[in-house]
Amino acid sequence: MTVDRDKLAAVSDPRRSALVVVDMQNDFCNPADYAESVPMLPRLQKLITESRRAGVQVIFTQVNHDATNDSTVWVSRRAPGRKDIVKAGTPGAQYHPDFQPQPGDIDIVKHRYSAFIGTPLEMNLSTLGIETLFMTGIATNVCVESTLRDAFQRDFYVVLVEDCCAAGTRALHEGTVDNTRRHFGGLVATSDEVVEAWSEVAARV
Repeated sequence: MTVDRDKLAAVSDPRRSALVVVDMQNDFCNPADYAESVPMLPRLQKLITESRRAGVQVIFTQVNHDATNDSTVWVSRRAPGRKDIVKAGTPGAQYHPDFQPQPGDIDIVKHRYSAFIGTPLEMNLSTLGIETLFMTGIATNVCVESTLRDAFQRDFYVVLVEDCCAAGTRALHEGTVDNTRRHFGGLVATSDEVVEAWSEVAARV
């Protein structure tokens, strides 16, 4: 399904947009657990480069778990036998070597699925005059979707960049794509469509 290009362009002013790169950490980029991430990684690398070129604010999120935030309720989400991942201080919690924040990027450390919970993200966005979030990263159906939902309910426009997200399975990924189209603003686009929209808007201002 192709995106409504006029609707996309209307919310794609690079000066008021941010690319949110969710949890590109070693544990989540492990092909043994997230095989769907393998073809996505180079596309996301390219989009981050294009974002910086267009003047779009880049925001990285990094989830960390430790004894100060692993409540009994939060720990109960894990299935029996599931390994503990993105534990603070472990190599798995570090950013993947190909996805390192650069000067000028915002780096948000979070302890829950949504990047809005217990972080300064909303204040950062408000201070910078950001109106639209382009959502990318891992996992589409968990931390990406949780952050997207919270953003939309805080009156930010959200665009799910469908070829720059990945989940444990294609079906889980497609579930979020469908959910976004139905309930969260309806804007789902490819990275090429997003870059084209940024260029189109920049040419008019």
